[in-house]
Amino acid sequence: MSYFNKITFLFLMVVSTSSFGANFPEGAFKVVAFAFEKGSKRITDADVNLFEGRLLVEKKGIDRVAFTISVKMQVTRDSPIKSDSRYDEFTVKWDGQHAGSLINSDRKFAGDKTTFVIDGNRLVVKSWIERHQAFETHTYARQ
Repeated sequence: MSYFNKITFLFLMVVSTSSFGANFPEGAFKVVAFAFEKGSKRITDADVNLFEGRLLVEKKGIDRVAFTISVKMQVTRDSPIKSDSRYDEFTVKWDGQHAGSLINSDRKFAGDKTTFVIDGNRLVVKSWIERHQAFETHTYARQ
């Protein structure tokens, strides 16, 4: 490979690596699955009577995104339905073209570790939640 080709190849690698953030999906998503794992205990969407969730992803700049998550859940048929929503901003750190980590901008969540995988129209987000000493995995599908 010539010197020029090597330089061109390296330049394209640097540009493509730094531009992955432009490929982070944005828009509306529906929660299609979730799992909560703490020690040997595991709870999934199949274990509750009702679980509905929506995620809105907005770009906030290069390698920055905002998540607005709204959920509604009922553990058993006789229990009350609970609703909640949350807003977080993240810095995106790419590990490859379709995967990486999300760093929450709120220092309160500095101990949390979040990774993501983009698979077609699906976004899988897995988090280690420091304050609960537990893992949460959410699978979203583009609406």
